[in-house]
Amino acid sequence: MTLKEYLKKNKIKKNIAVLLLTKGGKCISIEYEPKDFKKVMSKELLNMEVMDINEEDDAIEIWVM
Repeated sequence: MTLKEYLKKNKIKKNIAVLLLTKGGKCISIEYEPKDFKKVMSKELLNMEVMDINEEDDAIEIWVM
């Protein structure tokens, strides 16, 4: 499932942190507020595959690849 499909399917009220690993092994984390999910995210990011989801108290971590 792509990130775009996941966001469309789930009505998320919390902030989300999108995490991905670079080729060099570094982790990139970008946090978004619910109002910004589709307005600010790049099409490339929205088309990435969701690999794992961790729901925290204040945000949802979404690992993409």
